[in-house]
Amino acid sequence: SREIEVEDGAHVNNITVNPIKQFEFPAGKSFILNNGLKVLHHDNPLVGKIDIILDFKTKPYFEAQNQQGILNLVADLLLEGTTKFSSTELATELESNGINIYSIPGQIQISLLSKDLDKVLSILFDILTDSQFTQNSIEKIKEHTISDIKNFWDSPNQFIGQLIKEKIYRNHPYSKNSLGTIEFIEKVKREDLVNYYKQSVSPDGAKLSIVGDISGYNLEQVIKKYLGNWQGPKIVEPEFPEIQKIKFEEFNHNINRDQTVLAYAGISLKRLDPDFDKLFIFDQIFTGGILGSMSSKLFELRERSGLFYTIGGSLIARCDKQPGMVYIKTIVSNDRLKESEIAI
Repeated sequence: SREIEVEDGAHVNNITVNPIKQFEFPAGKSFILNNGLKVLHHDNPLVGKIDIILDFKTKPYFEAQNQQGILNLVADLLLEGTTKFSSTELATELESNGINIYSIPGQIQISLLSKDLDKVLSILFDILTDSQFTQNSIEKIKEHTISDIKNFWDSPNQFIGQLIKEKIYRNHPYSKNSLGTIEFIEKVKREDLVNYYKQSVSPDGAKLSIVGDISGYNLEQVIKKYLGNWQGPKIVEPEFPEIQKIKFEEFNHNINRDQTVLAYAGISLKRLDPDFDKLFIFDQIFTGGILGSMSSKLFELRERSGLFYTIGGSLIARCDKQPGMVYIKTIVSNDRLKESEIAI
């Protein structure tokens, strides 16, 4: 233990507090190609790189009830080769140029050096229009996906979210499982995957966001050059039935573990609800929100009580055109479950 007093601060009283500078969010620009692709862009010449997000209109909850998981397979297969590049050649081409491409259901994300924009857009066009879906790639991706599904349903901290969705969004597209089932993954055929690729990877309703050092490009001209000929069908949204009002219900899913994953969930707001911004601000205070604040009420409860291994969530999870969820999740020891419920 300390025996000598801490000496007074030498500089603490000499610090000058400058006025807070006024910050203005960057004002992006946009244009729309003839094929329906909306391009949003902002130039930042200081960074020397470019980040791209291509967001498709098609999302996992657009899938037919008996095809849950097909978009996830298609997303993985997009990076498994085109006529121009085999999967190995594509990976080598990207890695040798420091280009990172991630494909997730409904979205492609790309990070690149600003000098490589032409190269990347050319590769992107190939991926969007000429992915090959070879049988070897399909079998490899199916095997990985089946492994992911098994791991998912062996991890309570993950699958509790799916159980919650099925309770909150009964008979609603938001209840669907983007991973799908092992039974579906095993039986899906190449023809099904290629057809879904052609139906879902479309410029209709898609948005291309480009941010970074684009000052050396006539952006509209270069985007038209590489993506102007991309064509696809009109994307039709699924029907969204009215979300049923929920009554309090407690449900348990037993799995042999030394800990319990505890979650609370309910209906939240639509993104365009007039009260959304108020709830968004309160979410930062209560859960830590998208900023992950360690001064949130939930984190404070964890620090004060010592009950939780981890705790967090959101009051606006999945808020979009449809109402989102209030979703609070924690992990506790089995013997302190009741105490934890009361504390939250």
